[in-house]
Order: sequence, then structure tokens, then C-alpha cells
Amino acid sequence: MEKEKKISDGTTELITGNTILLCNDFADGMVLEKILVILGLLISIVGIIRAFLGYKKKSKKGMCIFLGILGALYIAAFAGLLCMFIFK
Repeated sequence: MEKEKKISDGTTELITGNTILLCNDFADGMVLEKILVILGLLISIVGIIRAFLGYKKKSKKGMCIFLGILGALYIAAFAGLLCMFIFK
């Protein structure tokens, strides 16, 4: 019989992405820091999607709505920072 995980992979990716995101500075940082911020956002988006699918299987609507809103905000931030990085 298989044990159920206490923390899902989506949650782990979300925490990892947010840690990378918070440890670096996009506005005044070097190019490497800007790339790390964008990478942290990308990892967080993947974690949100995986966590969303996990909660959808468990049919928890409140958490699905929260993750959907959070995902939309992260995608908008990712697109904006990527445009700033490319065109500036």
C-alpha cells in the first residue's frame, strides 16, 4: 500500500519558484538576477498548474479559484517582466 504525500509536487515547485523570485531583484539587478526572477516566475507558474490539477481531482473549488486567480496574476507579471527584459 502506497503512502500519500503530505506536500504535493505542485506546492513544492510553487515554494521553490517564490523563493527564487524573492531572493533576486529585477529593477536594479544584473542580467543574471533578471533571468533568475523570470525563471522563478516560470517555476511558480508550473507549480500553480500542477497544484490546480491536483486540487481539481479532489474537487476543492475554493482552492481552484484561488490558484486560478494567482496563476493569472503570475502569467501577467511574467509577460510584463519578459517584455521589459527584452525591449529595455
